[in-house]
Amino acid sequence: MTFAETFAAFADKAKALRPFIQSEAGTKTSLVLPFFRLLGYDVDDPRVFVPELKADFRQNGGNCVDYALLREGKPVIIVEVKHCDVTLDQHAGQLAGYFAPIAPKFAVLTNGYTYRFYSDVMKAHIMDSEPFLKIDLLSLDERAVAELELFSAARFDIAAATQRAQELQHEKLIYMRLSEEIENPSPSFVLLLAAGAFAGKASAADVGRLKPIVAKAITRYIADNAKEQTAELEPTEIGPVNDATHSPDELKAFDWVKYCVESTGSEHRYKLRLNKCKGFSAAYYRNCHLVSFVTNDAGDVVAIRVMGTTLQTRKSKSTYSIMGLDELANYSDVLYKHLEFINWWYLNPESETGGIE
Repeated sequence: MTFAETFAAFADKAKALRPFIQSEAGTKTSLVLPFFRLLGYDVDDPRVFVPELKADFRQNGGNCVDYALLREGKPVIIVEVKHCDVTLDQHAGQLAGYFAPIAPKFAVLTNGYTYRFYSDVMKAHIMDSEPFLKIDLLSLDERAVAELELFSAARFDIAAATQRAQELQHEKLIYMRLSEEIENPSPSFVLLLAAGAFAGKASAADVGRLKPIVAKAITRYIADNAKEQTAELEPTEIGPVNDATHSPDELKAFDWVKYCVESTGSEHRYKLRLNKCKGFSAAYYRNCHLVSFVTNDAGDVVAIRVMGTTLQTRKSKSTYSIMGLDELANYSDVLYKHLEFINWWYLNPESETGGIE
Protein backbone atom coordinates (compact mmCIF):
# COMPACT_ATOMS: atom_id res chain seq x y z
CA MET A 1 0.00 0.00 0.00
CA THR A 2 1.11 3.55 -0.66
CA PHE A 3 1.49 6.05 2.14
CA ALA A 4 -1.73 7.75 1.05
CA GLU A 5 -3.66 4.46 1.10
CA THR A 6 -2.27 3.49 4.50
CA PHE A 7 -3.12 6.90 5.89
CA ALA A 8 -6.66 6.76 4.49
CA ALA A 9 -7.19 3.40 6.22
CA PHE A 10 -5.90 4.91 9.47
CA ALA A 11 -8.32 7.84 9.09
CA ASP A 12 -11.25 5.46 8.59
CA LYS A 13 -10.36 3.58 11.77
CA ALA A 14 -9.95 6.85 13.68
CA LYS A 15 -13.44 7.98 12.65
CA ALA A 16 -14.93 4.77 13.98
CA LEU A 17 -13.24 5.27 17.37
CA ARG A 18 -14.59 8.75 18.02
CA PRO A 19 -17.70 7.80 20.05
CA PHE A 20 -15.53 5.76 22.42
CA ILE A 21 -12.83 8.32 23.28
CA GLN A 22 -13.77 10.00 26.54
CA SER A 23 -10.65 11.89 27.63
CA GLU A 24 -7.46 13.62 26.58
CA ALA A 25 -5.53 10.55 27.66
CA GLY A 26 -7.74 8.45 25.42
CA THR A 27 -7.09 10.86 22.57
CA LYS A 28 -3.36 10.37 23.03
CA THR A 29 -3.54 6.59 23.30
CA SER A 30 -6.06 5.90 20.54
CA LEU A 31 -5.25 8.63 18.02
CA VAL A 32 -2.08 10.65 18.50
CA LEU A 33 0.40 7.88 19.29
CA PRO A 34 -0.92 5.70 16.43
CA PHE A 35 -0.62 8.76 14.15
CA PHE A 36 3.11 9.05 14.86
CA ARG A 37 3.59 5.28 14.70
CA LEU A 38 2.08 5.40 11.22
CA LEU A 39 4.66 8.06 10.35
CA GLY A 40 7.31 5.54 11.35
CA TYR A 41 8.39 6.85 14.76
CA ASP A 42 9.10 4.51 17.67
CA VAL A 43 6.92 6.20 20.28
CA ASP A 44 8.18 3.76 22.94
CA ASP A 45 11.82 4.84 22.54
CA PRO A 46 12.66 7.84 24.76
CA ARG A 47 15.67 8.52 22.54
CA VAL A 48 13.22 9.37 19.76
CA PHE A 49 9.92 10.27 21.34
CA VAL A 50 9.80 12.00 24.75
CA PRO A 51 6.62 12.62 26.76
CA GLU A 52 6.21 15.64 29.04
CA LEU A 53 9.26 17.60 27.91
CA LYS A 54 9.96 20.68 30.03
CA ALA A 55 8.99 23.88 28.21
CA ASP A 56 9.74 26.71 30.59
CA PHE A 57 12.36 29.47 30.80
CA ARG A 58 12.11 29.40 34.59
CA GLN A 59 14.52 27.06 36.34
CA ASN A 60 11.80 25.73 38.61
CA GLY A 61 8.98 26.20 36.11
CA GLY A 62 6.56 23.34 35.61
CA ASN A 63 5.34 23.87 32.06
CA CYS A 64 5.70 20.81 29.86
CA VAL A 65 4.71 20.01 26.28
CA ASP A 66 2.99 16.66 25.78
CA TYR A 67 5.53 15.12 23.37
CA ALA A 68 8.77 15.93 21.62
CA LEU A 69 10.46 14.15 18.69
CA LEU A 70 14.23 14.16 18.97
CA ARG A 71 17.04 14.22 16.44
CA GLU A 72 20.53 13.69 17.83
CA GLY A 73 19.15 14.30 21.30
CA LYS A 74 17.56 17.65 20.44
CA PRO A 75 13.83 18.32 20.09
CA VAL A 76 12.91 19.11 16.48
CA ILE A 77 9.13 18.64 16.68
CA ILE A 78 6.95 19.29 19.72
CA VAL A 79 3.36 18.12 20.05
CA GLU A 80 0.55 19.48 22.21
CA VAL A 81 -2.60 17.37 22.51
CA LYS A 82 -6.16 18.35 23.38
CA HIS A 83 -9.27 16.22 23.84
CA CYS A 84 -10.79 15.08 20.55
CA ASP A 85 -13.92 17.17 21.10
CA VAL A 86 -11.96 20.38 21.69
CA THR A 87 -11.55 22.96 18.92
CA LEU A 88 -7.96 24.09 18.53
CA ASP A 89 -8.36 27.79 17.73
CA GLN A 90 -7.89 28.96 21.32
CA HIS A 91 -4.84 26.82 22.09
CA ALA A 92 -2.19 27.97 19.60
CA GLY A 93 -0.98 30.54 22.13
CA GLN A 94 -0.19 27.81 24.65
CA LEU A 95 1.88 25.93 22.06
CA ALA A 96 3.67 29.16 21.09
CA GLY A 97 4.59 29.57 24.76
CA TYR A 98 6.24 26.15 24.69
CA PHE A 99 7.93 26.82 21.35
CA ALA A 100 10.11 29.70 22.55
CA PRO A 101 11.97 27.97 25.43
CA ILE A 102 12.40 24.65 23.57
CA ALA A 103 13.29 26.22 20.18
CA PRO A 104 12.31 23.28 17.94
CA LYS A 105 11.91 23.64 14.18
CA PHE A 106 8.28 22.46 14.13
CA ALA A 107 5.29 22.26 16.43
CA VAL A 108 2.05 20.30 16.14
CA LEU A 109 -1.24 21.17 17.80
CA THR A 110 -3.79 18.38 17.65
CA ASN A 111 -7.04 17.02 19.03
CA GLY A 112 -6.35 13.64 17.45
CA TYR A 113 -8.39 14.38 14.35
CA THR A 114 -6.98 17.72 13.25
CA TYR A 115 -3.20 18.20 13.15
CA ARG A 116 -1.87 21.73 12.69
CA PHE A 117 1.81 22.01 11.81
CA TYR A 118 3.63 25.24 12.72
CA SER A 119 7.14 26.57 12.24
CA ASP A 120 9.01 29.86 12.69
CA VAL A 121 9.00 31.08 9.09
CA MET A 122 8.22 34.71 9.87
CA LYS A 123 10.67 35.17 12.76
CA ALA A 124 13.29 32.75 14.10
CA HIS A 125 12.37 31.00 17.36
CA ILE A 126 8.89 32.62 17.39
CA MET A 127 6.11 30.26 16.34
CA ASP A 128 4.07 31.52 13.40
CA SER A 129 0.48 32.49 14.17
CA GLU A 130 -0.80 30.37 11.27
CA PRO A 131 0.04 26.73 10.53
CA PHE A 132 1.72 25.91 7.23
CA LEU A 133 -0.04 22.54 7.03
CA LYS A 134 -3.33 21.12 8.29
CA ILE A 135 -4.31 17.46 8.33
CA ASP A 136 -7.95 16.60 9.02
CA LEU A 137 -8.68 12.90 9.47
CA LEU A 138 -12.41 13.55 9.06
CA SER A 139 -11.94 15.15 5.64
CA LEU A 140 -8.69 14.09 4.03
CA ASP A 141 -7.01 16.35 1.51
CA GLU A 142 -4.76 14.34 -0.82
CA ARG A 143 -2.36 17.24 -1.28
CA ALA A 144 -2.01 17.72 2.47
CA VAL A 145 -1.38 13.99 2.98
CA ALA A 146 1.35 14.13 0.32
CA GLU A 147 2.99 16.98 2.24
CA LEU A 148 2.69 15.03 5.49
CA GLU A 149 4.79 12.20 4.07
CA LEU A 150 7.78 14.57 4.19
CA PHE A 151 7.49 14.36 8.00
CA SER A 152 7.56 10.56 8.10
CA ALA A 153 10.57 9.04 9.85
CA ALA A 154 11.83 7.56 6.58
CA ARG A 155 11.80 10.88 4.70
CA PHE A 156 12.19 13.53 7.38
CA ASP A 157 15.08 15.86 6.65
CA ILE A 158 15.19 19.03 8.75
CA ALA A 159 16.57 21.27 6.02
CA ALA A 160 14.18 20.00 3.34
CA ALA A 161 11.18 20.13 5.69
CA THR A 162 12.09 23.66 6.76
CA GLN A 163 12.33 24.81 3.17
CA ARG A 164 8.98 23.20 2.33
CA ALA A 165 7.35 24.80 5.38
CA GLN A 166 8.59 28.18 4.17
CA GLU A 167 7.21 27.55 0.69
CA LEU A 168 3.81 26.44 2.00
CA GLN A 169 3.57 29.36 4.41
CA HIS A 170 4.52 31.91 1.77
CA GLU A 171 2.17 30.31 -0.75
CA LYS A 172 -0.65 30.52 1.78
CA LEU A 173 0.06 34.19 2.54
CA ILE A 174 0.25 35.05 -1.17
CA TYR A 175 -2.99 33.18 -1.80
CA MET A 176 -4.72 35.11 0.98
CA ARG A 177 -3.36 38.41 -0.30
CA LEU A 178 -4.39 37.59 -3.86
CA SER A 179 -7.89 36.65 -2.67
CA GLU A 180 -8.18 40.00 -0.91
CA GLU A 181 -6.98 41.85 -4.00
CA ILE A 182 -9.42 40.02 -6.25
CA GLU A 183 -12.28 40.74 -3.86
CA ASN A 184 -11.31 44.39 -3.29
CA PRO A 185 -8.38 45.58 -5.46
CA SER A 186 -6.03 48.02 -3.71
CA PRO A 187 -4.75 51.14 -5.52
CA SER A 188 -1.28 49.61 -5.94
CA PHE A 189 -2.77 46.41 -7.43
CA VAL A 190 -4.97 48.43 -9.79
CA LEU A 191 -1.94 50.41 -10.98
CA LEU A 192 0.08 47.20 -11.43
CA LEU A 193 -2.55 45.64 -13.70
CA ALA A 194 -3.33 48.87 -15.51
CA ALA A 195 0.32 49.72 -16.26
CA GLY A 196 0.57 51.24 -19.71
CA ALA A 197 -2.97 52.63 -19.64
CA PHE A 198 -1.64 56.12 -18.93
CA ALA A 199 0.97 58.27 -20.61
CA GLY A 200 1.83 59.92 -17.30
CA LYS A 201 1.22 59.31 -13.62
CA ALA A 202 -2.28 58.05 -12.77
CA SER A 203 -4.36 60.25 -10.50
CA ALA A 204 -6.51 59.09 -7.60
CA ALA A 205 -9.55 59.63 -9.83
CA ASP A 206 -8.02 57.34 -12.47
CA VAL A 207 -7.45 54.62 -9.88
CA GLY A 208 -11.02 54.96 -8.61
CA ARG A 209 -12.38 54.67 -12.15
CA LEU A 210 -10.23 51.65 -12.96
CA LYS A 211 -10.89 49.72 -9.74
CA PRO A 212 -14.29 48.21 -10.75
CA ILE A 213 -12.94 47.58 -14.27
CA VAL A 214 -10.01 45.61 -12.85
CA ALA A 215 -12.36 43.62 -10.61
CA LYS A 216 -14.58 42.75 -13.57
CA ALA A 217 -11.59 41.81 -15.74
CA ILE A 218 -10.31 39.46 -13.04
CA THR A 219 -13.73 37.85 -12.68
CA ARG A 220 -13.99 37.37 -16.44
CA TYR A 221 -10.51 35.88 -16.63
CA ILE A 222 -11.28 33.36 -13.87
CA ALA A 223 -14.59 32.42 -15.50
CA ASP A 224 -13.08 32.03 -18.98
CA ASN A 225 -10.16 30.00 -17.64
CA ALA A 226 -12.49 27.70 -15.68
CA LYS A 227 -14.68 27.25 -18.76
CA GLU A 228 -11.69 26.32 -20.92
CA GLN A 229 -10.50 23.76 -18.40
CA THR A 230 -13.89 22.09 -18.03
CA ALA A 231 -14.39 22.13 -21.81
CA GLU A 232 -11.17 20.10 -22.17
CA LEU A 233 -12.58 17.29 -20.03
CA GLU A 234 -13.67 14.17 -21.85
CA PRO A 235 -17.11 13.50 -20.37
CA THR A 236 -18.40 10.07 -19.60
CA GLU A 237 -21.99 10.39 -20.79
CA ILE A 238 -24.52 8.92 -18.45
CA GLY A 239 -25.87 5.67 -19.79
CA PRO A 240 -28.50 3.11 -18.79
CA VAL A 241 -29.00 2.29 -15.14
CA ASN A 242 -26.90 -0.85 -15.53
CA ASP A 243 -23.96 1.05 -17.06
CA ALA A 244 -20.87 -0.55 -15.49
CA THR A 245 -19.01 2.78 -15.59
CA HIS A 246 -20.95 4.03 -12.58
CA SER A 247 -22.20 2.29 -9.46
CA PRO A 248 -25.93 1.99 -8.70
CA ASP A 249 -25.46 4.49 -5.87
CA GLU A 250 -23.88 7.04 -8.22
CA LEU A 251 -26.66 6.60 -10.76
CA LYS A 252 -29.30 6.98 -8.07
CA ALA A 253 -27.71 10.20 -6.83
CA PHE A 254 -27.39 11.41 -10.42
CA ASP A 255 -31.12 10.78 -10.96
CA TRP A 256 -31.71 13.34 -8.19
CA VAL A 257 -29.50 15.83 -10.02
CA LYS A 258 -31.31 15.22 -13.33
CA TYR A 259 -34.67 15.69 -11.64
CA CYS A 260 -33.59 19.00 -10.12
CA VAL A 261 -32.22 20.26 -13.44
CA GLU A 262 -35.30 19.23 -15.39
CA SER A 263 -37.67 20.68 -12.80
CA THR A 264 -36.14 24.12 -13.38
CA GLY A 265 -37.67 24.05 -16.85
CA SER A 266 -34.30 24.67 -18.47
CA GLU A 267 -33.91 23.86 -22.13
CA HIS A 268 -30.28 22.96 -21.50
CA ARG A 269 -30.82 19.84 -19.43
CA TYR A 270 -29.08 17.69 -22.09
CA LYS A 271 -25.83 19.51 -21.31
CA LEU A 272 -25.77 17.65 -18.00
CA ARG A 273 -23.06 14.98 -17.80
CA LEU A 274 -21.37 12.72 -15.26
CA ASN A 275 -17.59 12.29 -15.16
CA LYS A 276 -16.00 9.29 -13.46
CA CYS A 277 -12.93 10.13 -11.38
CA LYS A 278 -10.90 8.20 -8.82
CA GLY A 279 -12.86 8.14 -5.57
CA PHE A 280 -15.74 10.28 -6.80
CA SER A 281 -17.98 11.21 -9.71
CA ALA A 282 -18.57 14.82 -10.74
CA ALA A 283 -21.77 16.08 -12.36
CA TYR A 284 -21.34 19.00 -14.76
CA TYR A 285 -24.05 21.29 -16.06
CA ARG A 286 -23.35 23.76 -18.87
CA ASN A 287 -19.62 22.98 -18.44
CA CYS A 288 -19.76 24.08 -14.79
CA HIS A 289 -19.08 21.75 -11.88
CA LEU A 290 -22.42 21.18 -10.18
CA VAL A 291 -22.08 18.42 -7.59
CA SER A 292 -19.66 15.66 -6.54
CA PHE A 293 -20.50 12.17 -5.29
CA VAL A 294 -17.69 10.84 -3.06
CA THR A 295 -17.54 7.05 -3.13
CA ASN A 296 -15.83 4.26 -1.23
CA ASP A 297 -14.13 1.22 -2.78
CA ALA A 298 -17.48 -0.55 -3.09
CA GLY A 299 -18.97 2.32 -5.09
CA ASP A 300 -21.26 3.44 -2.28
CA VAL A 301 -21.86 7.19 -2.19
CA VAL A 302 -20.62 8.34 1.22
CA ALA A 303 -20.91 12.10 0.70
CA ILE A 304 -22.53 14.59 -1.65
CA ARG A 305 -20.86 17.97 -2.08
CA VAL A 306 -22.74 20.94 -3.52
CA MET A 307 -20.88 24.26 -3.38
CA GLY A 308 -19.98 24.71 0.31
CA THR A 309 -22.41 22.06 1.57
CA THR A 310 -21.44 18.45 2.31
CA LEU A 311 -24.06 15.79 3.04
CA GLN A 312 -22.74 12.64 4.73
CA THR A 313 -24.67 9.43 4.13
CA ARG A 314 -25.21 6.50 6.44
CA LYS A 315 -22.56 4.55 4.52
CA SER A 316 -19.82 6.91 5.65
CA LYS A 317 -17.89 6.31 8.86
CA SER A 318 -18.50 9.80 10.16
CA THR A 319 -21.32 11.78 11.73
CA TYR A 320 -24.42 11.28 9.63
CA SER A 321 -26.34 14.14 8.08
CA ILE A 322 -28.72 12.01 6.04
CA MET A 323 -29.63 8.38 6.45
CA GLY A 324 -29.55 7.55 2.74
CA LEU A 325 -29.88 8.76 -0.82
CA ASP A 326 -33.67 8.67 -0.58
CA GLU A 327 -33.43 11.77 1.62
CA LEU A 328 -31.67 13.85 -1.04
CA ALA A 329 -34.99 15.34 -2.16
CA ASN A 330 -35.13 17.17 1.18
CA TYR A 331 -31.97 19.07 0.22
CA SER A 332 -32.90 20.02 -3.34
CA ASP A 333 -32.99 23.72 -2.42
CA VAL A 334 -29.19 23.64 -2.07
CA LEU A 335 -28.85 22.36 -5.63
CA TYR A 336 -31.49 24.76 -6.96
CA LYS A 337 -29.49 27.74 -5.69
CA HIS A 338 -26.41 26.54 -7.54
CA LEU A 339 -28.42 25.91 -10.72
CA GLU A 340 -29.97 29.34 -10.49
CA PHE A 341 -26.54 30.95 -10.35
CA ILE A 342 -25.18 28.91 -13.29
CA ASN A 343 -28.21 29.73 -15.43
CA TRP A 344 -27.92 33.42 -14.59
CA TRP A 345 -24.22 33.32 -15.41
CA TYR A 346 -24.83 32.01 -18.92
CA LEU A 347 -28.15 33.57 -19.83
CA ASN A 348 -27.53 37.25 -19.05
CA PRO A 349 -25.77 38.76 -22.05
CA GLU A 350 -26.22 42.26 -20.61
CA SER A 351 -24.13 41.35 -17.55
CA GLU A 352 -20.41 42.13 -17.46
CA THR A 353 -19.67 38.57 -16.38
CA GLY A 354 -22.66 36.67 -17.75
CA GLY A 355 -23.50 35.50 -21.23
CA ILE A 356 -20.17 33.77 -21.85
CA GLU A 357 -21.55 30.61 -23.44
